[in-house]
Amino acid sequence: MVNKLRAALDRAAPPGSLRARFARGSAWSLGGQIASYVVGVISAALVGRALGRAGFGELGMIQSTVGMFGLLAGMGLGVTNTKFVAELRSSHPRRAGRIMGLSLVVSIVSGAVVCGLVIGLAPLLAGRTLDDPSLTVPLQIAAALLLFESVIGALSGALAGFEAFREIALNTTLRVLLTFPLIVLGAYYLGLTGATLGLAGGALIGLVLYVISAVRVSRRHQCTACFDGLRTELRVLTGFSLPAYVSGAMVTPMIWLARLLLFRYPNGPEQMGLFQATWRFQDIISLLGATVGASLLPLLASREGSGSKRLASGNMLVSWALGFFILAPLMAFPEVVGVLFGGGYAGRPLNVTMVLTMAVTNIVLYKQGLARVLTARALLWWGVLSNGVWAVTLLLCTWWLAPHGAMGLAGAFLIAYAVNVAVFIPLYTGKRLVPRSTIVSWEALGIWLLLAALAAGSLVEVTWALRAILLLACLGAGGGLFWRMARPAH
Repeated sequence: MVNKLRAALDRAAPPGSLRARFARGSAWSLGGQIASYVVGVISAALVGRALGRAGFGELGMIQSTVGMFGLLAGMGLGVTNTKFVAELRSSHPRRAGRIMGLSLVVSIVSGAVVCGLVIGLAPLLAGRTLDDPSLTVPLQIAAALLLFESVIGALSGALAGFEAFREIALNTTLRVLLTFPLIVLGAYYLGLTGATLGLAGGALIGLVLYVISAVRVSRRHQCTACFDGLRTELRVLTGFSLPAYVSGAMVTPMIWLARLLLFRYPNGPEQMGLFQATWRFQDIISLLGATVGASLLPLLASREGSGSKRLASGNMLVSWALGFFILAPLMAFPEVVGVLFGGGYAGRPLNVTMVLTMAVTNIVLYKQGLARVLTARALLWWGVLSNGVWAVTLLLCTWWLAPHGAMGLAGAFLIAYAVNVAVFIPLYTGKRLVPRSTIVSWEALGIWLLLAALAAGSLVEVTWALRAILLLACLGAGGGLFWRMARPAH
């Protein structure tokens, strides 16, 4: 029986084929992220209960502030490593090693500089920008994330370029499991300061895990990081890392500014706590889709994958379909979030915010496939333009809707992402960057309409029984529509 099953799998995905490489990478990525998803939800709920709405909102604002400075530390080095290691590891391993070495040097230096900058600016950021001097120490502790995550990003990108998704999945799972007690116990016993200590400790654990994996995998492929002749690869930073960095610069600071607009309202920290409770699910589901889809980027960048129509279709559908089946139940029953986080969060404002946030998540997952195509084809300046439109729309909508609290901020994100996709559809279809059936078709429209039906059922508060029936119908119909969109690829 085992031999027959193995033979069937070999026929469906011949060893060494693009299909087999994707299946292996996505299986490991999916397994690791599912474990992380479950633990992450439990951790967020327990920390939210320990800190309360206002404290959880403050933690979210600290993370967002550090994330904004993290953009300066990361500099697009992870995606640079993924693309060039995938392209050069076999044909030009020496050059791939130089690019890895350059990325590591830049990530360490930039991470350390930005970490020191945030520690020095923390009193000013907490006292004037966030209008709460008590956040100074937690912000200084969280600054350690900048150094650790900068190096982790470069190492993770290199592992993805080697298609070492087993190692990435194991690292992700171990990091989440080991961080869980640190952040939860820290929040319960030391409050906000303890929670940030837990985050910093978890990042340090992650760094150790990724260093060990990167050394082991690079030696296995006989393509190790080297640090001589780095100047010859500086053009990689200016030609590829720079647009990746600028593209990110359009996103992270705008998210921080949008959050800041809400946070500075009289009831801002509590409203940010509601928003953070729902956005935590967005973060986890989006990361799940990105991690599973990450196995596609080195394939899209490779010679054999650049012209594959099957791969192009799978790239667009994998993150979108996976996320649809996870977020649909949360959209149908947003009350679950209130139950997890406790009575201080439960209520219609949280439910509406959750529905809007899940709608945002669906668009984010859809855009992940588009972003991978732009990266694989080195069209990142188009990504800069796309993110610029998104950023302007987000700030204008947040300024307009922030008085409505968490619901207003979630609505601003939804409008910004919807406008962004609608404006750039002609680019993706005109340049044939993705299969037309996955972007302009009755099937694609059907997916959006199914989610709209789930949202309507929750917002008008129909009975749980009717919502359960609607959910089952939407999941079945969604599965059929995704199958039809994937059929041309076979």
